[in-house]
Amino acid sequence: MFLGKRKLIEARSVTNGSTSENFVNVFDDALALGFKNVLVEVEGLDESGANIAMRYYNTAGSLVSDTNYSFNYVRVNNTSNASYSQHSGSSYINYNYDFLWKSGNFGQVIFFDPTAAARTYAISQNMLYNATTFSMHHASTAMGGFRFYNAAGGSMSVESGEYAKIKVYGIEDS
Repeated sequence: MFLGKRKLIEARSVTNGSTSENFVNVFDDALALGFKNVLVEVEGLDESGANIAMRYYNTAGSLVSDTNYSFNYVRVNNTSNASYSQHSGSSYINYNYDFLWKSGNFGQVIFFDPTAAARTYAISQNMLYNATTFSMHHASTAMGGFRFYNAAGGSMSVESGEYAKIKVYGIEDS
């Protein structure tokens, strides 16, 4: 799939101390604009010692906290760009973990057709840790949005500057 034109749906600044960032109806907003896929850019967000986790919101605006999530991540280089191989994952848990990595990095997440009444897939890429995460929600549930939060229950922080940025785009596939 080639990802083409994109349109900004929402841009948000995140300050130190945020416990979660909730994008409740953002997939519905993208679909209303004619985009079935969504791109999220995250810049400067740190987890204060724990990884960012993700859950979905259904189209009714309720958090989907069932045990139908699974994820797997792969790293091919370490932070010194030395040859390195690491993978990990888990199935049938109540969130996607290791979704974006620590240290205020730049990361991207692509959600593929999340409003369809089928499994929802996402791929994230992290530039600092040279990692890719693949995730899936196994139930046939149309999703309306997503939530990023600190998996350890604490707050998220900003790596540098006054705030981090999260931008959500509808993306055209061609």
